[in-house]
Amino acid sequence: MRQVCVVVTARPSYSRIKTALEAIKDHPDLNLQVVLAGSACAMIDQVRQDGFCPHVVPCLRGKYTHIAMAKTVGTAIDELAAKFENMEPDIVVTIADRYETLATAIAASYLNIPLAHVQGGEHTGSIDDKVRRAITELADFHFVATNKADRVIRRGRWFPDIKGRIFNVGCPSIDLCARVGLDPGVWGTYAMIMLHPVTDEPEDTAYEGLVQIVRAMENLKMKAYMAPFNIDAGGAGIRNAVYELIGDDHPLIQVLTPKKPEEFLELVGDSAVLIGNSSMGIRECSWLGVPAINIGRRQQGRECAANVLHLPTRAPASVIEGAIRCQQEIGRFPKSELYGDGTAGKQIAECLSYVSLG
Repeated sequence: MRQVCVVVTARPSYSRIKTALEAIKDHPDLNLQVVLAGSACAMIDQVRQDGFCPHVVPCLRGKYTHIAMAKTVGTAIDELAAKFENMEPDIVVTIADRYETLATAIAASYLNIPLAHVQGGEHTGSIDDKVRRAITELADFHFVATNKADRVIRRGRWFPDIKGRIFNVGCPSIDLCARVGLDPGVWGTYAMIMLHPVTDEPEDTAYEGLVQIVRAMENLKMKAYMAPFNIDAGGAGIRNAVYELIGDDHPLIQVLTPKKPEEFLELVGDSAVLIGNSSMGIRECSWLGVPAINIGRRQQGRECAANVLHLPTRAPASVIEGAIRCQQEIGRFPKSELYGDGTAGKQIAECLSYVSLG
C-alpha cells in the first residue's frame, strides 16, 4: 500500500486539501499520513475531530516579521526531514505557496522522496510567486487548479514524460463549496472582511488598508465579520488596526474566531460581499457567486471570474463604498467552474494511487 504524506502548514491550507485527505484516507490502495507544521499545529483538535491522526511538527520562530519567516523555514526543513526519515512516505504532498511549504519541498527533495504540489502554476505577486515557482521546480507531480496554471507549468518543465506528471484537477476547496450547498437565492446583508499582509509592502500599508475598510463599513452602516489574518511579515499592522478600530465592542464589525472550513464557507456564502485580498474572494467566491472586492496587489495576476472587482492598494473609503454599492446592485453572480467542478479531492487521490514513482 502506497504511503502518502500530506503536510499542512496553515489553516487555509487545511481547507484547501481537506477533501483530498478524505479521499486518500478512503482509497483502498493508499495509506494517509498527515503532518501539521507551522501555524497549522494549533488545529490539531479540529483535524482529529475530522477523523485524521496527525503528526505535529512545531517550527514557528515568531510572527509578523521577515526574519521570523526565514527562521521558520530553516527550522521546518530540519524538523520535517527528521519526520520524513522516521515515517518513510512513498510520496509527499505540499500545498500552495505558504513559505513553510518551501521547507516541505526541500526536505522531501533532499531525501529523494517524490514530491507532489497542489496549486502550482498560478501568479499572485510578492514572495508567494517565488515560493510557488521554486516548489514547481522541486516537485515531481503537479495538481493544478486551472487550465492556465497547467499551461504555465508545461512551458517551464523539462520532464520528458510531462503528460504523466501534470494533472488539472481543480481546487479541493471548491469541493467544500459544493458540499455546503447554499441556496443561491438567499444571502445576507453583511460583508466579510478578509485582509492579509503583503510581505513586500510596509507595515503601515496593511494598517491603513484596514482603516479604510472600517471607515467604509461605518459610512455605509453595514455589518461585517472580520476573519482571522495570517502571521506573515506586516501582519502586526493589521493586528494593531483590529485592536484600535474594532476591538471587542464595535457596533458593526465582529472579529471572528477560527471556524471549521465548512462553517466558515457557509458564513462567506451567505454574505453580501467579500472585501480584502484573500484568494477566497477569487476561488471559493467564484463558485458561490459571492461578489468580491480585491484591494491591492496580493492577488495580482490570479485568474478571476466575473465576481471580482479590483481596487488599488491605497483605495480610500469612498472608493471602497462605491465598489460595494456597485457589487450589491449586481447581486449574486452565476456559479463559475474556473477553479474546478467539485471533484478535485477524489481526482488527486486516484492520481496518487497510480502515478509511477520510479
